[in-house]
Amino acid sequence: MTLNDHRRRIDELDRELVRLLNRRAQMSIQLGQLKRDTGLPMRDEAREEAILRYVRRANPGPLDDQALGAIFVAILDETRRVTGEMLAETARATE
Repeated sequence: MTLNDHRRRIDELDRELVRLLNRRAQMSIQLGQLKRDTGLPMRDEAREEAILRYVRRANPGPLDDQALGAIFVAILDETRRVTGEMLAETARATE
């Protein structure tokens, strides 16, 4: 396999990661809507810790648990941010 073949495969994986991350964010927005509608708190720190434990247990490597944890903390942070923005936008639109 050539250098360009490897790069093409990495590009394909990156596109798939983008698709999956956006799908995850959309599901989080829907969850945020449910939480708002039922009066539940937006942030569930116990759930976030459970997610981090789960991904660490599911990690076959070569990324170590610290690296994977940092990636998922960033995913959770950005998902919270976009969910908050989308819910605020939805609330403004219905006023």
